[in-house]
Amino acid sequence: MNRIILLILITFSISCIGQSKFQKEYGIAVDFMSKDDYKSAHRILTSLAQNCNRTDSLYNSILMQNNYSTYQIVDEYITKQLFDSSLKHSVELLNILEKNKPYIHPSFIRYECQITSFAIISYFGMELIDSAIQLRNNLYANHLNKLIPTDLNEYFFFTKFRIKDKLVQGIEWFEENLDEGYQNSLSKIVYQIRSEKTNESDREKTIDIYLKLYHNSNTTNKDYYVLVKNTKTNEGDVSDILSNYTYSKNIDYKKLQTDIIDIVNSTNNKLKSK
Repeated sequence: MNRIILLILITFSISCIGQSKFQKEYGIAVDFMSKDDYKSAHRILTSLAQNCNRTDSLYNSILMQNNYSTYQIVDEYITKQLFDSSLKHSVELLNILEKNKPYIHPSFIRYECQITSFAIISYFGMELIDSAIQLRNNLYANHLNKLIPTDLNEYFFFTKFRIKDKLVQGIEWFEENLDEGYQNSLSKIVYQIRSEKTNESDREKTIDIYLKLYHNSNTTNKDYYVLVKNTKTNEGDVSDILSNYTYSKNIDYKKLQTDIIDIVNSTNNKLKSK
């Protein structure tokens, strides 16, 4: 899929190239990208973006390829949990996009959304929750103003980390989703927990922990969030309400992240004891 996207980007870029003294270097960068050497391409493209005139017909193509190379680099850093490096590149690209908004195609908003999500993941990984929440609020503002592309406007990833052999990814919906089978219940966040081992049972591989909003029928009590653990087994799905883990509507993300780590560690210990 990535190669198909890259081919489309390269085709688009070549068709847009005008007469420019930077074409040779740009061609070298594109060649690096075709070989999946995104870091070498990024070094060249970053220099070109700084020196190429914004009115040059090549400029938008340079930014597009630079966006794509940065996306691949940041994705790799996050996978390796090198959150300081992923944050550095994410923030750099967000600053470039913001600085060049008057000169670039509106479709670049896609990269802004995706890189913002990467930056949020990086902040969470570095336990800089307040900074993550600030960027999260920016995403919500863009969603409210209908600035997010249709295929990206339902949810975003906000955290990704590993605990031993488990990969944990946190997804947040912009709008709360009504759950079938749960009266007066809405899902806001789901943590997907997947084993990276290939020889474990389905039960051990697939666990989802939902942050669900419950509406109290008793008007004296406020609505609240609670964690619900859903485990897929060979016999079917098993759901457990984790009543010890509750939250106000103004979610404490630091507490939530700590609680999820506690639950995953507890799950790992229970599996080892069996």
